[in-house]
Amino acid sequence: MNISPIYTKSLYSINQPISFCAKNKDTRKADNIMRTAANTFPMFKPTYADIFYAGLKNDREKEKFYKGIVKRWQENVRPQRDSALEENDFLEQITDLIKKQKLGNCAEASDIALMALFANGYYNSCCVNLGYEISYIDKITKKPVYSYMEPIDHTCVLTSMNNPKRKYLKDLIVIDPWLGCSGSISELYSKYKNIFLDDKTIKRIKYNFQQKFASEFSGENIKNTPDFSNCILSKKFVFQFSQKYREKEAKEMGNKMAEKYPEIIIAQNK
Repeated sequence: MNISPIYTKSLYSINQPISFCAKNKDTRKADNIMRTAANTFPMFKPTYADIFYAGLKNDREKEKFYKGIVKRWQENVRPQRDSALEENDFLEQITDLIKKQKLGNCAEASDIALMALFANGYYNSCCVNLGYEISYIDKITKKPVYSYMEPIDHTCVLTSMNNPKRKYLKDLIVIDPWLGCSGSISELYSKYKNIFLDDKTIKRIKYNFQQKFASEFSGENIKNTPDFSNCILSKKFVFQFSQKYREKEAKEMGNKMAEKYPEIIIAQNK
C-alpha cells in the first residue's frame, strides 16, 4: 500500500492543515466534528506505524517497539470491538476503550467519528465498509448483467449532516478519520484509488473475479453463462453499510455521550 507523506505526519491524531475555502458549509462542519473527535480521543494508528517504520530494519529497538504497538492493538482493541458489535451500548464501549488504550485503526476511528456526529445531533449517519465492484452493464437496460464485489479492508462514515437536500447516496458526505479528511463521495473515491488500488490489489481482484465467475458458470450451469457482448464494463468503489442505527437509538446514544464527554460538542452546537 502506498501512503502519501501527508498521511504519515501524524500517527497519533489529526493535525494536518485544513483548507476550509475549498469546502462547502456541511463539509466544513463534518471536518470540524471529525477533528474535534480525533483530538478528544487521540489514537495511535497501528497501520500507519507498520508502514511508517517498515524501513527501520537497522534499528531493532524501534522496530520491536512499533511491532509491539500493532500486537497490542490486535490483542487489546480489535477483539473487544468485535465482541461488542451487537451490544446496544457498542459506541459507548468503544469510546471508553479508545480513551483508555489510545489505539485504533480505521474501524475504531470511524466509530469515534460516528459517536461524535450523534453527540452533535447528526443522527442520519452510519459507518460503511469500502468495496470495489466490477460489473457488466447492459447498454440498453442499464442494469447489471453480472457483478462482483471485492471487500477492501477499510471503514469510514457517511452522513447527510441533517441537510434534507442530501437524500441520495451520491450527495452524502464522507468522513474518513483514518485519512484525516472529509468530502464528497467522488472526492474520496479519487483518494481511495491512489491509496488502495496498487498493482498487487488489482491483480488479486481480477483473480478473485475470474475464480468466482468460473465457479458459478461451470458444469451444468455453463449454459447460463451471461453474454457480455452488449455490455459496458464498470469498475468502481462502493460502500457497504456495516451498522445502521434508528434515529431514536442514535439520539439516545448521542445525548448520553454528549453528557459524558461534553468536550466533543463543537461550538456551533453548544
